[in-house]
Amino acid sequence: MKPFGTKVNEVTMRVEDDSRGHTLHISNLPRTLTIQVVKPFVIETSGFNKDAIVIDVDAYTKKMVVAPELDASEFVRATMKNTRENLLVFLGW
Repeated sequence: MKPFGTKVNEVTMRVEDDSRGHTLHISNLPRTLTIQVVKPFVIETSGFNKDAIVIDVDAYTKKMVVAPELDASEFVRATMKNTRENLLVFLGW
């Protein structure tokens, strides 16, 4: 993965059961902060973290779903709830 031409280290994990699956991508991304302000203002940047961790969770269903039966908002809500409740367990923390 090379966002904006920067090489990124990435780990990908996949968990599946008979009906659903989740793919988790974890990567690190160096960041820079550039601010131009007019004098006499000064912005303190010592607290800026130059490294970021990017966590991307992809959820999908493995079973065929007929379009009228799909409630996308409910699928997203349930997936977000499941991710929030289980992300640290999934990562082994």
